[in-house]
Amino acid sequence: MSNRLRQFPLKTLVMNCGLCFAALFNQSSFASEDCSLNGESVSMYNGATTAGKTGIIRCKDRDTGKLLREREIKSGKIYGLARQYRDGVLILEYTDEENGQRHGLRREYANNGKLIKEETEDHGKRKGLQREWTPEGKLKRLELIGNSEAESASIRWTVDGAINSLRCANKPILAPHVDDASLCGFKGKSSKINYFHDGGQKRASETLLAGVVQESTQFDYNSGKIRSTSELKNNELTETSYGDNGNKRFQVVLNLAEKTRAFIRKSEFHENGSFIKEQKFSMLDQDGRRRNVLTEETQFYLNGQTSSQDRYRYEGKDYILDAKTFSDKGKLVDTGSYVIESAYRRRAIGVHQSYFENGKLAAENHFNNAGKIYRQKTWNEQGALMNDDEVFEDGSRKAYKK
Repeated sequence: MSNRLRQFPLKTLVMNCGLCFAALFNQSSFASEDCSLNGESVSMYNGATTAGKTGIIRCKDRDTGKLLREREIKSGKIYGLARQYRDGVLILEYTDEENGQRHGLRREYANNGKLIKEETEDHGKRKGLQREWTPEGKLKRLELIGNSEAESASIRWTVDGAINSLRCANKPILAPHVDDASLCGFKGKSSKINYFHDGGQKRASETLLAGVVQESTQFDYNSGKIRSTSELKNNELTETSYGDNGNKRFQVVLNLAEKTRAFIRKSEFHENGSFIKEQKFSMLDQDGRRRNVLTEETQFYLNGQTSSQDRYRYEGKDYILDAKTFSDKGKLVDTGSYVIESAYRRRAIGVHQSYFENGKLAAENHFNNAGKIYRQKTWNEQGALMNDDEVFEDGSRKAYKK
């Protein structure tokens, strides 16, 4: 190995060679072409042949003579109009700027010469009118991209001409191509639309008013059963999902009046339809921030009885959990409070109590602010006090003195 090669790690040599092979491959893909500019033979890879020149470079297949591509050159710099051909038929054309960003119309064509895609680009970003057609010339997608999501709209059709999807802007913008004023409910009354897959299956249905979805239903591709629904009412959005058997499984209620979507309630259901969990949320101003926080969580046995009930509150800067658990007969089993220190850590505080099945108090533990038990009391099922101990840090204890 030469001294020069020893200066570079093997990995670097492999990477650099990979780039070399890629460059050779790119050049070889056009190795059988002949290019000309203003009647003179030129090469895209030899700047000496194009230096200072302006015009359109045309490259043809050396064997067939069919046009392969065209590229604009301005004062020796290759940018501007670009066209690509397949078997002499135009398949792609666009315009780029000197920095390489595309600007203006970009068009794609099918093998039969029909226009199948037309996009508008603004200094490298898609903006304005975007359209797609089938090879037979039938419009299948239309989109108008504005400065924001609210100023953008789109529609897509199936191969049979049914609507596949629709997204509305904050006002009608798709005319004269599409009457989105009617479709999106901008004429003073709501509009109901059914959406379909290319195979003809019903995909979804929506009710829109002034461009906003008021109700929607999503259907399973294979079975046609309802998979999810949503309903907007008084700035509250209720989203529900369903299982294979048609029973409700999850439901979320969101407050859209806040700057960002805020939870109001989350519900969970067993596959048999039984209610098994509910969470409630509130918006609170805490530490100078408006936060969406969990305030209550209730879980249920399959027989309908409450299995646990947790309530959350702020006490100063502490986030407090007041917890209760119940038997499947609805009897209180345990109760106690905790400081939530993190997602995985909680510290017991105050008095924690547990109960016998007959409802009488069974035990009572007193916790200090550090989460340590300092007093412990027990009773028998008849309600007689059995022990009342002071508990020390080393675990020892003695009868509590009043």
